[in-house]
Order: sequence, then structure tokens, then C-alpha cells
Amino acid sequence: IDIFIGIPLAYLAFFFRFISRFFFPSSSVSQAPKHILLVKFWGIGNILMLLPAVASLRKTYPESRIDLLTLDINIEAAAAANLFQQIHTLSNRNGAEFLGTTLHALWAVKRAHYDVIIDFEQFARFSTLFCTMIGAPKTIGFSTTGQHREFLYSLTVPYNNTIHMSRSFHQLAEAAGVPTPMKIVPVPLVFSPMEREAFSRRLDSWGIDPSDQILIFHVGTSPNFSLRRWPPERFAQLGQRMLNYTSAKIILSGLEHEQELGQTILSQMQNSCRVLNLCGLLRFNELALLLQRAKVMVCADTAPVHLASAMNRPVIGLYGPNTPVLYGPWGEGSVALYHPGPCSPCITNYNAKIGHCRHPESQGYCMQAISVDEIEEHLRGLLSGDSVFFSGKQP
Repeated sequence: IDIFIGIPLAYLAFFFRFISRFFFPSSSVSQAPKHILLVKFWGIGNILMLLPAVASLRKTYPESRIDLLTLDINIEAAAAANLFQQIHTLSNRNGAEFLGTTLHALWAVKRAHYDVIIDFEQFARFSTLFCTMIGAPKTIGFSTTGQHREFLYSLTVPYNNTIHMSRSFHQLAEAAGVPTPMKIVPVPLVFSPMEREAFSRRLDSWGIDPSDQILIFHVGTSPNFSLRRWPPERFAQLGQRMLNYTSAKIILSGLEHEQELGQTILSQMQNSCRVLNLCGLLRFNELALLLQRAKVMVCADTAPVHLASAMNRPVIGLYGPNTPVLYGPWGEGSVALYHPGPCSPCITNYNAKIGHCRHPESQGYCMQAISVDEIEEHLRGLLSGDSVFFSGKQP
């Protein structure tokens, strides 16, 4: 829908805006903005990667009001950063709810009279059209090849497909007057004493003691392109080796619809009394607090990679359909494993991350190329305190 309706709507909006400027000249922002709206709808991981840009905006414009417009499923991640005065949300659970919340959010943000809007979406026309309808004096967004939307922004930043996404997001903030940093570092998330106490009780109910060594295997991915998953039988093999090698407890995490996937992995392991299948049972703040207790996480290309970075925990990220150059872990001590085939990456910001596996040998071949042995080697290095160097591209 965004492609087939969004593109003609973008050109139509450009035409009407071009005509309207003859009758209603737009104002400009000549001083420090008083009200800034940031827009990012899709991806909890993306929300976490744009937080350094928000922190830089907050430092550069300490007197400015900085708000966020996002999907309601992202609100816990955004609120935990403690950087936004207000978070406006849309819901995309069904068409009627999406339409209703979109109209409500549009009314709310237009009343706020934002001076600057920064759109962090890499390719979606919907966010560009939404920003155009708000009508702020200054709008900033990506100019992404082939997306037909850059002409609706007042200022664009060329999308760079060779740098980490956190760096790309920061370049949008730099276009708004923020200095360029030498290095992008994750923004730590903040949780209240009440949340921590409630989570401690949850750990007790699961039989996890403060002295337990914890390894987290995030075994699933978001519903978009499930071929990003590492094979479940390999998670089981890796878990069995770790149970034999350490006294750690292994926690399987994932989304609600991945409970059966976690159970499949659990059923293939011995000593399963030290393995907990918590797929679908962890809220965002609970996974974050669990990561803070964990020694390391093993995770495919999905949001918990970036949550681990934000919680300052090492993560072994597994990549195939997507590239760690853009979306790899960026916390200290992390590693990205990636054995690209001739068709990798197949989900990109140029094809709206709608991919189809074209490898001639098998579906998901690139993820199958990551062996149990190499992950075990990195895990042992982390557990023994040996250095593990990031093998992707640091932001």
C-alpha cells in the first residue's frame, strides 16, 4: 500500500504544496527551535538506535521541547530513555484503529506548532506524507534512492547504505544543528525501583537466584522475514554444549507466537531443568532488566540486539538476510557473525525490507552458514573474560 498508493500521493502532495506556497508563504526557523518533533514508526531496534541522536539534540537545545511520534508498541522503549517530553502514538493493529489514531495524532501534533520535524523513516512514504500534513516550517528526512519522497522535505540527508544506522540517524540530527560526534554510543535505559523490585519477584518465581549465571538465547525474530532465524536445532546443540561447559542457566526469549519454537528447542536438550522457555512471557522492561543480569545474549538480527547494546551487555549477533554493517550490535564486547552469499543482503532499505530468498541451494542458506562451533568459540571467550572484537562496523 505504501508503495502503490504512497508514491502517487507524495507527488500529489508536492503539487498542492507548490501551489499553496504562492498564497501562504512558509515561515523559517532562524533561531534555536522551541518545539521539535521526531518521527519513527517502525522498529523497536530503530527507536533504540536513534536515541543517541535525541540525546545530542537535548544537549544542543536544552531549552527545547522534544517529542516523539511512533507506534504504540514502541512506547516502552521510547519512554525508558527518559528523553522525550511527550510521546504521540498510532496503532496499526487493524485498519479502523490505524485510521482513528492517525487522525487523532495528526490533530494533536498540529496543535503543538512544531518548529522542526525530523523524520527517521528510511523509506516509508506514509511518514513523509504525515510530516507534510503537519506543516512545520522545517522538515528533515532521508533522501533514499528510489523512494520518491525526498522532495517533500525542506532539508534532506542522503541515505548512506555503508554506515551503521545509528550514525545515519545522527546525521539527521546534525542537519538540525547538532555537532558531529567522534563515536556513537548507546543511550542507557532507565527503570524505576518499583519496576526493578517487581522484576526481582518474577525472577524468584522462575527459580533464578541473584548468583546464577545467565545466558540468553533470543530464538525468534519479528514476523517480517522469519528466514532471519538461526535454525532451532542449532540453538539446541549450542545450548547443550553450554550446559555441559558451564553451570549457567539458559533463558530462551522470543515473541508470543514463538512459544512453540522455544519449546521445540527445549525438547531437544538434556539437563533442561537449567533451561527456561520464556518466549512470549517477557515484557520489554523485563527483557531489558534480564539482559542487565545476563552474561551474554545470542540473537539474530532483531530488536534485542540493540536492547543489549543499550543495557551495556555483550551480544553475539547472527546475520544473513540483513547486514551487520547497518544493523550490527554496537555495544562493547559484542560480535557480529555474517557469511553473506552472492544474494546477501536481500532485505534492505531500498526494497522496503520485503525480501524473498533467492539462494539456489536452500531457503535461509546464509543463516545456516553460521556454525555452532564459531558461536561456541565466542561464547567461551566472553565467559572466560577473553576479548572479543566487533566484526561488523562500529558506528
